[in-house]
Amino acid sequence: MVTILGSLLMHVKGRLAEDATAQVRTLFKAGRAQGQKAFDDWADQEDFEFFARKWLSAMVDKNVDLRVETSNRDIPHHRKLLLEFESGKCLKVRFDQGVAYWHVRFGSHRDMWFDFDRSAEDQVMQMAAVIDAAQVHNSEQKWATDVLVELQQG
Repeated sequence: MVTILGSLLMHVKGRLAEDATAQVRTLFKAGRAQGQKAFDDWADQEDFEFFARKWLSAMVDKNVDLRVETSNRDIPHHRKLLLEFESGKCLKVRFDQGVAYWHVRFGSHRDMWFDFDRSAEDQVMQMAAVIDAAQVHNSEQKWATDVLVELQQG
């Protein structure tokens, strides 16, 4: 999901004000077994935070303030993107649970294997090496993702 979020955020790169800030609020669940594929979760929170902060910061060309919660109660179930404009207006984009069916489809089968045992910095480099040939797809075509878009006045 971090890579998918990065693919959304990269479209605002270069369009942000010089003094713009970026904040991402997410959830980390401890106690998971370490995966082997790029769509698996991290077992190590420190590696997850390093990767997410570096990856997302590169996608928006700004330092991302990453806020990581550890309980489902502390974060809403839906995914929300807020863009605040210099005019004071705010664009709110809310994705329903269908976004959970989105996946990165890599250019080759071997590119989906991900070495979580590497250093966190090497993990970022590994993903950077394969992401250009990848595309984001809805893996379950029968489950659409509903999107609510609202423009709020400042």
